Amino acid sequence: MPVNKPVGDNVRISAVRKSTQCNTAWTKRSALFVTLAGALSLMPSAVVPQEFVYDEFKKRPDGSGYYHEKGPYKWWTLSPDWLHCKDIETTQRGGSQSPAYFNFTESNTVSWGERVPGLSARTANPSTRFSYSSMPLKMTRDQHTVEVVASGDNTLTINGTHAVGNVTSYRLMQFHFHHPSEHFKPRQRSDPLDQYYDVRKHKFDMELHLVHKDDVSGELAVLAVFIKADGATDNPALEPIFANLANLEIGKEKEFNLTINPDDLVRELRDNAYIRYRGSKTTPPCSPGVNWTLMGGALSISPRQFTAYKLTFPDPNARPSRPPGDWMVVNSPTLGSNWGFYLYSGFVPLQPWVFLPE
Repeated sequence: MPVNKPVGDNVRISAVRKSTQCNTAWTKRSALFVTLAGALSLMPSAVVPQEFVYDEFKKRPDGSGYYHEKGPYKWWTLSPDWLHCKDIETTQRGGSQSPAYFNFTESNTVSWGERVPGLSARTANPSTRFSYSSMPLKMTRDQHTVEVVASGDNTLTINGTHAVGNVTSYRLMQFHFHHPSEHFKPRQRSDPLDQYYDVRKHKFDMELHLVHKDDVSGELAVLAVFIKADGATDNPALEPIFANLANLEIGKEKEFNLTINPDDLVRELRDNAYIRYRGSKTTPPCSPGVNWTLMGGALSISPRQFTAYKLTFPDPNARPSRPPGDWMVVNSPTLGSNWGFYLYSGFVPLQPWVFLPE
C-alpha cells in the first residue's frame, strides 16, 4: 500500500517541481537571449547620420570661440561614412576637397569669365558640351536648400575630365543652390595685382550646382553657376523655382504643372572662359573624385527673388573653401588651356597654352 504523506509535503514537492521547471525555462530563455544578443552584436549596425549645420564657430560665455560640434570642421565626427570631410581641415594646400579658391591670373591670356567666341563649339580636349532640354518642374527641399529633380535626356559631355581623350557623358540628376557662393570669384586680369588682393574676400550672392552622374562608373560632374542679385528684373528661367518655394515641405517631392529648361541657366555663359578641377562633394559624405566646372561669369536675379529665397532658407549653406590641387582655365576655342597648381603664395602657370589639334 502506498504510504500516505502529509498534505503539506505534497504541496511542498509540487512547489519545488514547479519552481525547478520555471528556473529551467528561465535559464533556456536567458541562454536564448544571450545567444541572440551576441549574434546581433556581430551584425553590422545601421548608422543613422547626424544632422549637420554650416555654422563654423560657436561662442563661449567668456567670448572665446570653438568649432561648432556639428559644423563643417566637425562633420567627419558625425558619421563613420563622413571621414572624407576631415580632409578640409587637415589638408592645407593641394588635395581633393571642394570648394576651392583660385587666386591666379595671367596678363597675356584670357582669364576666367572673359568672353571667348566659339568656346562652346570646341571639341578637342579640354571641352564641355551641353545637351539640355525642357523637363517637368519637380522639386523637393531640406532645411538647407531646394533641389530640382531632373528627368529626361539631359546630359553634360566632358572631353578631358582627368586624362587626355577621356570623353565622358554625365546625366543630369538634380540641381540646387548655396548662399552665399561656396566658391570665391576667381581672380581676373582686371583685378588688382598687388600682394594684398585676396580672392577670399570676393563671393557671389548665390551658387547653383547642376549635379551630373556617369551611369557606368558612378562618377559625378558638377557644373557651378554663380548668381548675382543685381538684376533690374526677375530672372525668368529661375522664377518658377523661387515662386513656389513656399509650396514645398521638407522631405516631400512635389511636381508642378510647369516646365524648366536647364539650358536657360547656362546659355549666356557658354562662351566664357571657365575653370575645371578635380574636387569633392561639398556636403557630407564629402566624397572625392568629382569633376568640377566653374562657369565663367554669373547669372543675374532680382533682389526680390534673392529675398524670396532667403525668407525660406535664411541660414547660409556654404562650406569653407580651400586651395585646390591641379586645375585649368579653359580659355581658347582652338588651343589648350592654362594649367596651374597651388604654390604657397598663389598660383603659377604649370603648362600654359597646351596645343591639341582638333
